[in-house]
Amino acid sequence: MNHEKNLSAQQTPPQEDPRLPQPHEERRGTKNLEPSPQKRAQNPDCVSRRFPKESRFHSKKDFQSMKAGSRRVVGKHLCFDLRPAAKGQSRLGITASGRFGSSCERNRFKRLVREAFRLHPPVSFDIHVIPRQLAKGARLSDIASEFERLLHGPTQS
Repeated sequence: MNHEKNLSAQQTPPQEDPRLPQPHEERRGTKNLEPSPQKRAQNPDCVSRRFPKESRFHSKKDFQSMKAGSRRVVGKHLCFDLRPAAKGQSRLGITASGRFGSSCERNRFKRLVREAFRLHPPVSFDIHVIPRQLAKGARLSDIASEFERLLHGPTQS
């Protein structure tokens, strides 16, 4: 056992804290060991403002089925695929691809369309909404008025 002949028989005492904090490090978590409180209290009214599950498309199959039996209606800001709802309750599907714009532009568009859907709920229609490039600069009033016009326009004829 040649490899052990240069080792000392004396053991080094264990160090209590081998890592000392540097002055630039944050020391927030070391003082209080209690669990942190909830960042935001759950408001019971907040849950009711969410877009309900039964009012949206859930799967790829839902979006693909809109291609077969739907009618396309095109406006200045929006493009709709409309068809009568199978279950009697109106549902909304929104497709905003990367071609439309950045993620914040796509998410803003989806928020505006969902709000227009809440303001002007259709009667028993499945709606697939696709943005047009002019929708980037649109306000809620523009989207909501066009949503209502396109929604009620084809049903009157």
